[in-house]
Amino acid sequence: MRFDRYVLIDSPVRLIDGMERLDAFRDVLLTLPEPEAERQRIPLKAVSVGKRVLANRTGAEVYSRFDATDLDSPASTPQTRLPFTNEEAEYLIGVAFQRSLKAILYASQEREDLGVLLTERRALRRHPAYEEIGDYSFSMYFYAFVLPYYRDRLHTVASGKELVGTNDLRAIAEPLRGHPKLRVFANRNDFLTSDEDVAWLTAVVGSEHVRVFPTGGHLGNLYQPEVQAELMSSLDDLKAEARTGKDLTATDAQRQPCVRAQTLGTWVESSSSWTPNFAARRTVA
Repeated sequence: MRFDRYVLIDSPVRLIDGMERLDAFRDVLLTLPEPEAERQRIPLKAVSVGKRVLANRTGAEVYSRFDATDLDSPASTPQTRLPFTNEEAEYLIGVAFQRSLKAILYASQEREDLGVLLTERRALRRHPAYEEIGDYSFSMYFYAFVLPYYRDRLHTVASGKELVGTNDLRAIAEPLRGHPKLRVFANRNDFLTSDEDVAWLTAVVGSEHVRVFPTGGHLGNLYQPEVQAELMSSLDDLKAEARTGKDLTATDAQRQPCVRAQTLGTWVESSSSWTPNFAARRTVA
């Protein structure tokens, strides 16, 4: 398989930094005067706001799914800014990612139990196990589960420091440097990256291949048509090559190749956005 374009969208540079930031978001209530009261109030506010937004879009405060054909509809585009403070937004983001972590922990230990979790897991009674799993932060997951697996089972790293280093884009700086197939899109206020990270990416990849949007958080601006247009424009030259047969072997050209975008990603609950990263490869029809 040969990829002709690699597109990075809001990719964290140093994974451990992003994990620690998400942990801080989850614990942001500890900085408020009444954390337990806020823990109850903020989700209720989120539900109320969600119902109100849904009612404005569909005329009913009930769940409604969108089909692919609905994505160009105005109903799929937020019309106003959501009324959350920074602390409320951070907590909701932290909780959303924490829910994903719970699912990861449960599923991974069902596949291969490392003996870390103490609570018995039962298919028809999962709540007690989830109570224990909910105590784990991303940092705890990294050092209690990920590190022992790679160090003691796979023997691919010798220490936590080495594992942190291998999950840092700086470890592959030279292969990335000036790579002609690489395009990078980032948001200046992405909570999983820093200004230093964006500056480093720009210096390594080349400013002509990096587009930094002033706002958007982490994947929070992918609903905007102008952002979508810029992302897809990074594949325009590949489409032209496919039409003309440029850079193709004779065999490929005779078989009328096309360009297809291969998407790799997950739904991010905090921003309601799809596809954090994707790569384009030429496929033969």
